[in-house]
Amino acid sequence: MSEHSAPSPASEYAALINRGGVTPEADSLMRLALFKAQALYQLNPKEPMGAHIVKVLYASETGRPTLAIASNSYVVNGRLQLFGEFPVGCAINEGRMEPGSYRVWWTLDGAELETGYKPWVGTTALKWPDGLACHVAAQRPGASGEHSAEFSVAMARHARLLGKSGPWTLFPWSMLEAKARAALLKRHWPDVLHGAGIAEDHPDYQSTTDASYTVTPQTSAADELSAALDAGAKKDDDEQEAKPDADKEASPSIEDVPF
Repeated sequence: MSEHSAPSPASEYAALINRGGVTPEADSLMRLALFKAQALYQLNPKEPMGAHIVKVLYASETGRPTLAIASNSYVVNGRLQLFGEFPVGCAINEGRMEPGSYRVWWTLDGAELETGYKPWVGTTALKWPDGLACHVAAQRPGASGEHSAEFSVAMARHARLLGKSGPWTLFPWSMLEAKARAALLKRHWPDVLHGAGIAEDHPDYQSTTDASYTVTPQTSAADELSAALDAGAKKDDDEQEAKPDADKEASPSIEDVPF
Protein backbone atom coordinates (compact mmCIF):
# COMPACT_ATOMS: atom_id res chain seq x y z
CA MET A 1 0.00 0.00 0.00
CA SER A 2 1.42 3.41 -0.98
CA GLU A 3 1.83 6.21 1.52
CA HIS A 4 -1.25 8.03 0.22
CA SER A 5 -3.45 4.98 -0.39
CA ALA A 6 -6.85 5.13 1.29
CA PRO A 7 -7.42 2.53 4.01
CA SER A 8 -9.96 -0.17 3.25
CA PRO A 9 -13.51 0.25 4.62
CA ALA A 10 -13.08 -2.94 6.63
CA SER A 11 -9.92 -1.64 8.34
CA GLU A 12 -11.60 1.71 9.00
CA TYR A 13 -14.54 -0.07 10.65
CA ALA A 14 -12.18 -2.15 12.80
CA ALA A 15 -10.25 0.97 13.83
CA LEU A 16 -13.52 2.71 14.68
CA ILE A 17 -14.49 -0.16 16.98
CA ASN A 18 -11.08 -0.04 18.70
CA ARG A 19 -11.47 3.69 19.33
CA GLY A 20 -14.84 3.10 20.94
CA GLY A 21 -16.63 4.88 18.10
CA VAL A 22 -19.08 2.00 17.68
CA THR A 23 -21.28 1.02 20.57
CA PRO A 24 -21.72 -2.68 21.37
CA GLU A 25 -25.37 -2.38 20.34
CA ALA A 26 -24.47 -0.93 16.94
CA ASP A 27 -21.79 -3.55 16.43
CA SER A 28 -24.29 -6.30 17.29
CA LEU A 29 -26.77 -4.89 14.78
CA MET A 30 -24.08 -4.78 12.11
CA ARG A 31 -23.11 -8.38 12.77
CA LEU A 32 -26.76 -9.42 12.71
CA ALA A 33 -27.19 -7.67 9.35
CA LEU A 34 -24.15 -9.49 7.99
CA PHE A 35 -25.48 -12.79 9.34
CA LYS A 36 -28.82 -12.23 7.59
CA ALA A 37 -27.05 -11.21 4.39
CA GLN A 38 -24.92 -14.37 4.55
CA ALA A 39 -28.10 -16.44 4.87
CA LEU A 40 -29.65 -14.68 1.87
CA TYR A 41 -26.47 -15.23 -0.11
CA GLN A 42 -26.74 -18.96 0.53
CA LEU A 43 -30.27 -18.85 -0.91
CA ASN A 44 -29.29 -16.73 -3.92
CA PRO A 45 -25.53 -16.77 -4.61
CA LYS A 46 -26.04 -15.20 -8.05
CA GLU A 47 -26.41 -11.77 -6.45
CA PRO A 48 -23.32 -10.11 -4.93
CA MET A 49 -23.02 -9.89 -1.16
CA GLY A 50 -23.42 -6.12 -1.29
CA ALA A 51 -26.90 -6.51 -2.82
CA HIS A 52 -27.99 -8.72 0.07
CA ILE A 53 -26.67 -6.14 2.53
CA VAL A 54 -28.82 -3.48 0.83
CA LYS A 55 -31.90 -5.69 1.17
CA VAL A 56 -31.22 -6.37 4.85
CA LEU A 57 -30.70 -2.68 5.60
CA TYR A 58 -33.84 -1.71 3.67
CA ALA A 59 -35.87 -4.28 5.60
CA SER A 60 -34.44 -2.99 8.88
CA GLU A 61 -35.18 0.67 8.10
CA THR A 62 -38.74 0.00 6.89
CA GLY A 63 -39.61 -2.62 9.53
CA ARG A 64 -40.57 -5.16 6.88
CA PRO A 65 -39.71 -8.89 6.89
CA THR A 66 -36.24 -9.49 5.48
CA LEU A 67 -37.22 -12.61 3.54
CA ALA A 68 -40.20 -10.81 1.99
CA ILE A 69 -37.94 -8.00 0.80
CA ALA A 70 -35.36 -10.46 -0.52
CA SER A 71 -38.02 -12.44 -2.42
CA ASN A 72 -39.61 -9.39 -4.02
CA SER A 73 -36.68 -7.24 -5.05
CA TYR A 74 -33.30 -6.98 -6.71
CA VAL A 75 -30.50 -4.41 -6.46
CA VAL A 76 -28.87 -2.45 -9.28
CA ASN A 77 -25.96 -0.12 -8.48
CA GLY A 78 -26.96 0.03 -4.85
CA ARG A 79 -30.64 0.89 -5.41
CA LEU A 80 -33.39 -1.53 -4.46
CA GLN A 81 -36.06 -2.33 -7.06
CA LEU A 82 -39.35 -3.76 -5.74
CA PHE A 83 -41.31 -6.29 -7.79
CA GLY A 84 -44.95 -6.30 -8.82
CA GLU A 85 -47.74 -5.70 -6.35
CA PHE A 86 -45.50 -6.06 -3.29
CA PRO A 87 -45.52 -2.29 -2.53
CA VAL A 88 -49.32 -2.32 -2.77
CA GLY A 89 -49.47 -5.09 -0.18
CA CYS A 90 -47.07 -3.14 2.04
CA ALA A 91 -49.22 -0.02 1.73
CA ILE A 92 -52.35 -1.91 2.77
CA ASN A 93 -50.59 -3.78 5.58
CA GLU A 94 -49.08 -0.56 6.96
CA GLY A 95 -52.35 1.39 6.86
CA ARG A 96 -51.31 3.73 4.04
CA MET A 97 -53.85 2.38 1.53
CA GLU A 98 -57.52 1.67 2.15
CA PRO A 99 -58.10 -2.11 1.98
CA GLY A 100 -60.19 -3.03 -1.05
CA SER A 101 -59.71 0.36 -2.70
CA TYR A 102 -57.08 -0.78 -5.22
CA ARG A 103 -58.76 -1.41 -8.54
CA VAL A 104 -57.86 -1.91 -12.20
CA TRP A 105 -59.90 -1.14 -15.31
CA TRP A 106 -59.36 -0.75 -19.05
CA THR A 107 -60.59 1.83 -21.53
CA LEU A 108 -60.62 2.20 -25.30
CA ASP A 109 -60.59 5.81 -26.49
CA GLY A 110 -61.87 6.86 -23.07
CA ALA A 111 -64.77 4.38 -22.88
CA GLU A 112 -64.53 1.71 -20.17
CA LEU A 113 -64.36 -1.87 -21.43
CA GLU A 114 -66.29 -4.57 -19.60
CA THR A 115 -64.05 -7.28 -21.03
CA GLY A 116 -60.83 -5.35 -20.46
CA TYR A 117 -57.88 -6.45 -22.56
CA LYS A 118 -59.28 -9.93 -23.30
CA PRO A 119 -60.40 -9.22 -26.92
CA TRP A 120 -56.75 -8.63 -27.84
CA VAL A 121 -55.26 -11.70 -26.16
CA GLY A 122 -53.56 -13.86 -28.78
CA THR A 123 -52.73 -10.95 -31.07
CA THR A 124 -49.41 -9.16 -31.23
CA ALA A 125 -49.31 -6.03 -29.12
CA LEU A 126 -47.85 -4.13 -32.07
CA LYS A 127 -51.35 -4.24 -33.61
CA TRP A 128 -53.19 -3.09 -30.47
CA PRO A 129 -55.02 0.24 -30.82
CA ASP A 130 -53.27 3.27 -29.37
CA GLY A 131 -56.43 4.22 -27.50
CA LEU A 132 -56.32 1.09 -25.32
CA ALA A 133 -55.21 2.00 -21.80
CA CYS A 134 -54.93 0.40 -18.37
CA HIS A 135 -55.99 2.43 -15.34
CA VAL A 136 -55.29 1.78 -11.66
CA ALA A 137 -56.59 3.64 -8.63
CA ALA A 138 -56.49 3.44 -4.85
CA GLN A 139 -57.38 5.55 -1.84
CA ARG A 140 -55.57 6.61 1.30
CA PRO A 141 -57.37 6.01 4.61
CA GLY A 142 -59.48 9.02 5.52
CA ALA A 143 -59.11 10.65 2.10
CA SER A 144 -62.20 11.94 0.32
CA GLY A 145 -61.18 10.71 -3.11
CA GLU A 146 -58.95 8.19 -4.83
CA HIS A 147 -55.66 8.61 -6.67
CA SER A 148 -55.31 7.15 -10.16
CA ALA A 149 -52.79 6.61 -12.93
CA GLU A 150 -52.84 5.11 -16.41
CA PHE A 151 -50.58 3.71 -19.07
CA SER A 152 -51.74 3.35 -22.66
CA VAL A 153 -50.65 1.46 -25.74
CA ALA A 154 -49.76 4.82 -27.30
CA MET A 155 -47.41 5.57 -24.39
CA ALA A 156 -45.81 2.13 -24.67
CA ARG A 157 -45.39 2.55 -28.43
CA HIS A 158 -43.82 5.98 -27.96
CA ALA A 159 -41.36 4.49 -25.43
CA ARG A 160 -40.54 1.67 -27.90
CA LEU A 161 -41.71 -0.98 -25.43
CA LEU A 162 -44.16 -2.86 -27.66
CA GLY A 163 -42.58 -5.84 -29.36
CA LYS A 164 -39.62 -6.03 -26.98
CA SER A 165 -38.52 -9.58 -26.26
CA GLY A 166 -39.65 -10.97 -22.95
CA PRO A 167 -42.79 -9.99 -21.00
CA TRP A 168 -43.68 -7.13 -23.35
CA THR A 169 -44.16 -9.76 -26.06
CA LEU A 170 -45.53 -12.60 -23.92
CA PHE A 171 -47.72 -10.66 -21.45
CA PRO A 172 -48.20 -7.10 -22.74
CA TRP A 173 -51.41 -6.62 -20.73
CA SER A 174 -49.54 -7.38 -17.49
CA MET A 175 -46.81 -4.93 -18.38
CA LEU A 176 -49.30 -2.15 -19.16
CA GLU A 177 -50.86 -2.68 -15.73
CA ALA A 178 -47.40 -2.81 -14.11
CA LYS A 179 -46.44 0.53 -15.67
CA ALA A 180 -49.70 2.13 -14.52
CA ARG A 181 -49.22 0.72 -11.01
CA ALA A 182 -45.63 2.00 -10.91
CA ALA A 183 -46.81 5.49 -11.85
CA LEU A 184 -49.47 5.40 -9.13
CA LEU A 185 -47.01 4.36 -6.44
CA LYS A 186 -44.28 6.81 -7.42
CA ARG A 187 -46.65 9.77 -7.62
CA HIS A 188 -48.94 9.17 -4.67
CA TRP A 189 -47.28 6.60 -2.35
CA PRO A 190 -43.57 7.52 -2.27
CA ASP A 191 -43.65 7.02 1.50
CA VAL A 192 -44.28 3.31 0.84
CA LEU A 193 -41.33 2.98 -1.53
CA HIS A 194 -38.85 4.60 0.91
CA GLY A 195 -36.55 5.52 -1.96
CA ALA A 196 -36.78 2.14 -3.71
CA GLY A 197 -37.53 1.88 -7.42
CA ILE A 198 -40.07 -0.24 -9.27
CA ALA A 199 -38.63 -3.36 -10.89
CA GLU A 200 -40.90 -3.23 -13.94
CA ASP A 201 -39.74 0.32 -14.66
CA HIS A 202 -36.00 -0.12 -14.39
CA PRO A 203 -35.22 -2.33 -17.43
CA ASP A 204 -37.43 -0.16 -19.64
CA TYR A 205 -35.63 3.04 -18.70
CA GLN A 206 -32.23 1.47 -19.29
CA SER A 207 -33.05 -0.26 -22.57
CA THR A 208 -34.59 2.83 -24.16
CA THR A 209 -31.65 5.08 -23.26
CA ASP A 210 -28.61 2.83 -23.48
CA ALA A 211 -28.78 -0.56 -25.14
CA SER A 212 -25.29 -1.44 -23.87
CA TYR A 213 -26.14 -0.83 -20.22
CA THR A 214 -24.52 -3.33 -17.90
CA VAL A 215 -24.42 -3.60 -14.14
CA THR A 216 -20.95 -3.32 -12.61
CA PRO A 217 -20.93 -4.33 -8.93
CA GLN A 218 -18.81 -2.03 -6.79
CA THR A 219 -16.58 -3.20 -3.96
CA SER A 220 -17.96 -1.95 -0.65
CA ALA A 221 -17.32 -2.23 3.04
CA ALA A 222 -20.03 -4.89 3.15
CA ASP A 223 -18.16 -6.96 0.55
CA GLU A 224 -14.88 -6.69 2.46
CA LEU A 225 -16.45 -7.51 5.82
CA SER A 226 -18.29 -10.42 4.24
CA ALA A 227 -15.07 -11.68 2.65
CA ALA A 228 -13.38 -11.58 6.05
CA LEU A 229 -16.24 -13.51 7.62
CA ASP A 230 -16.17 -16.03 4.77
CA ALA A 231 -12.42 -16.51 5.22
CA GLY A 232 -12.87 -17.11 8.95
CA ALA A 233 -15.72 -19.54 8.39
CA LYS A 234 -13.71 -21.44 5.76
CA LYS A 235 -10.73 -21.67 8.11
CA ASP A 236 -12.94 -23.11 10.84
CA ASP A 237 -14.41 -25.63 8.41
CA ASP A 238 -10.96 -26.69 7.19
CA GLU A 239 -9.74 -27.16 10.76
CA GLN A 240 -12.82 -29.16 11.63
CA GLU A 241 -12.34 -31.45 8.61
CA ALA A 242 -8.66 -31.93 9.39
CA LYS A 243 -9.35 -32.84 13.02
CA PRO A 244 -9.60 -36.64 13.49
CA ASP A 245 -12.87 -37.90 14.88
CA ALA A 246 -11.81 -39.80 18.01
CA ASP A 247 -15.33 -40.90 18.82
CA LYS A 248 -15.94 -42.54 15.47
CA GLU A 249 -15.35 -46.28 15.48
CA ALA A 250 -13.89 -48.01 12.45
CA SER A 251 -16.49 -49.85 10.42
CA PRO A 252 -15.85 -53.59 10.12
CA SER A 253 -14.97 -55.00 6.72
CA ILE A 254 -16.96 -57.77 5.10
CA GLU A 255 -14.29 -60.30 6.14
CA ASP A 256 -14.83 -59.42 9.83
CA VAL A 257 -18.55 -60.19 9.76
CA PRO A 258 -19.24 -63.75 10.97
CA PHE A 259 -21.79 -65.85 9.09
